[in-house]
Order: sequence, then structure tokens, then C-alpha cells
Amino acid sequence: MIVTYLTDYERELYASVPDKELNEYLQEVRKKFDNKYLLQEYVVKTKQLFRKEKQRVFYTLYFGSGVEVQIINFASDGEGSINTGVTKSYLITYFLGLLNGFEYKERFKNN
Repeated sequence: MIVTYLTDYERELYASVPDKELNEYLQEVRKKFDNKYLLQEYVVKTKQLFRKEKQRVFYTLYFGSGVEVQIINFASDGEGSINTGVTKSYLITYFLGLLNGFEYKERFKNN
């Protein structure tokens, strides 16, 4: 488990992201899980000689309600065991899994 500390300013900043589709999923997950999920967006730029600059957007997902939060570690493709910076597709898959599990739990509880 990877743990870090976030200030109130960082918690407020990571409560939403500029990407509209991803932010919709994030807000839905935050609503269902008592605002415990936070998402940090960062851009990695690579420059190579005689080539156009490339930009890739990565995200780090945090879980927790206090100052101390857990960094969600995603499965990697064999590049190492720690993979905290992921692309949008990883997060949408993760969020859909959370939301689907939450709905199943609610349906099961009501029957």
C-alpha cells in the first residue's frame, strides 16, 4: 500500500479534472463513496531532436478521507509492480467496476 499526505488545497484541487467524460465518472464515484476518491492529472512532455513534442496525460487516483490518503496502484504490463500514473482508459474501467459493484450491492441488500 502506498500512502501520502494531501493538504486541504490539494484535496480541493483533485476533486475534479478538466476532462469532461472522466470528471463525470469521478463525480458519480465521489457521490457514492462519500467523496473519498480524488484524482490528480498531470502532463508528461517528451522532446526529441527533429521531432514534434509529444504530450501524454496521466492520472493518479487517491482514496481516503483524512490528511493521509492511499494511492491506488494499478496492475502494470510487466514494467514493474508500482504503477500509480495511468491513462484515462484505466480509470474509466476502474470507475465502471466500482459503480457496477455498488449497484449490485444495493440490489442485493434490498432483496
